[in-house]
Amino acid sequence: MNSAEVQETNQVSYSKQHKQERQRRKDQPWRRLATLNKIAQVKGWNLPNYWEIRNIENLLKLYGEYSYLTGKRLGTYYLSTLDLDIWKEEFHFKLVNRLVKNMAYLLKFLQVSYDKTKKGLHVDILTPEPLDNGTIYWTDKLGKKRNIGSIQSRGKYVVGEDPNKAFIQNGKWYWKVKSNGEVKTKLAQFFFVLSNSEKRVEKKEPRTSSIPLISIPNIHKPRHTIQAKILSKQKIPWLTDIWKVFYLEFHSKKTNYFLLNNYTRKFLTDLDVGTVKNICLIQEQKHRFFNCFL
Repeated sequence: MNSAEVQETNQVSYSKQHKQERQRRKDQPWRRLATLNKIAQVKGWNLPNYWEIRNIENLLKLYGEYSYLTGKRLGTYYLSTLDLDIWKEEFHFKLVNRLVKNMAYLLKFLQVSYDKTKKGLHVDILTPEPLDNGTIYWTDKLGKKRNIGSIQSRGKYVVGEDPNKAFIQNGKWYWKVKSNGEVKTKLAQFFFVLSNSEKRVEKKEPRTSSIPLISIPNIHKPRHTIQAKILSKQKIPWLTDIWKVFYLEFHSKKTNYFLLNNYTRKFLTDLDVGTVKNICLIQEQKHRFFNCFL
């Protein structure tokens, strides 16, 4: 094996190691997501307390792909994704060639590794605060705007691995920026126009620390009775005294979960994994809460 072949082999191995390490960093229950053909396979993935107990390896075995939620913490930063789609059937080949050149100039400038996709690429972005979701346009000489991508952040997700993706080693792992303005300015240098699709609104917290995050179920709220097999139990780390119980509902043959708050968590010892129970649940605004056994 000559020196060129050795260098190529080492480069491939180096890229695989980097891909595996980047994947490992995303293998967190609050970030990973089960998808099939880019469609989420679980309910409630966009809720604050979403939790995927299966790791990336299991998701790949089941669905042949996995996705990860954007706008989530990665260490001391927030992870977002630059998603460019330029190989589109409706685009003239001259436009595609122009976009390919500008994308190559952008990558050379950023010196950042990326995932090559079926229609373009994904670049992971790290910022001190979550980026705004936004749409990326290309404007031609006549002023016609074409949608060529997006910034995927809070409440979004992108495919982490599927048969159409390939990891390309091109320098550092992440594009680190300080703000939305910096992303917009850098993209504009290569004629990619970023238009934010949302405005930041400061949310006022109506509750105080003396009021519990989740109230005791109200008798006037809708009730649901189910026959369920208990699959697993786990405490939600960021909520005080709140437990999540996963179950298989015999009627629908679907898996789901309900919550036990600080009022009903005393029944945890009666919800042994593997047992079948007739359970009454109360529907709060977003979640079902355990009420009693039937």
